[in-house]
Order: sequence, then C-alpha cells, then structure tokens
Amino acid sequence: MDDSASVFTAPRRVRFQESEWAIPAHRFEEAFDALSTRFEDERVHVTFPLEVRRAAADDVWLSTAYGRDTVYLAAHRHHREEAGPYLLMVQRILAPFAARPHWGKQHWLGRRELAALHPRFEDFRAARATADPDGVLLTGYLRHLLG
Repeated sequence: MDDSASVFTAPRRVRFQESEWAIPAHRFEEAFDALSTRFEDERVHVTFPLEVRRAAADDVWLSTAYGRDTVYLAAHRHHREEAGPYLLMVQRILAPFAARPHWGKQHWLGRRELAALHPRFEDFRAARATADPDGVLLTGYLRHLLG
C-alpha cells in the first residue's frame, strides 16, 4: 500500500501528441469497431496502442462523463510523426457516437460543437460570465471554445 501518486504514476519517456474522446459506455463496442474497420480499410499505421479506460457518470457540467457512464478512447502519435491527420481521423470516426473531447488534449471543436455535446454548456457559460464579466480570464483559445 502506498500513496496514489506513487502507485498510479509512471515516468513518460516518450514524447507524443494525444487526443482523447469520451463516449457513452454502451456505445463502446460499436465505436471501437468503427475505428478498427477504418484503420484496416485505409491501412492506417497505428504506432501507439489505443488507450481505453472507463468512468462512472458524474454531475459536473463540463465533465466528459456528465450524465453518462463513459469509456475513454485515447489516440497518440510520436512527436516526430505528423499527428494532425491521424488524430483528426479519430475525432471524425468517433463524432457519431456523441464523443466529447478531453479538455486538455488535442481536438478541433469549437463552441457550437461543444454546446451540442454538453447539456449544461450554456449554464456554465452564464456562470463563467457572471464570475468574469469582462473576460479577463479568457484567452483566445478559451474564447474559441466558450464563445
């Protein structure tokens, strides 16, 4: 027995770019099959294993697991490989499965798409505007994401 930071962490010896998508758990098999089929059909060279994990539903407004049991699918590319086309392909394949992007990893969605994926998105925007009416805490990227 030990502290979680000692047990659940490992050094990262390889640099990579990553995109991670949260899909409803009951759609995992269908989504994974869609990825596998596309990779096989287009002979996509997958250089990192897809990472899969699961989480219970929660009630945090912008959580990727808000209101649904969730399976996460993460795709990676080595930092010396061109990551964009592969990660964008994964995004597009998973889009029909109501895939929500990990907020801290690569994706190509903006406010309109995020609002459609997060039922409490507008509530969050209203609370954010109340807390920071002048937008002092907004960056250009956050303006793109939150409007």
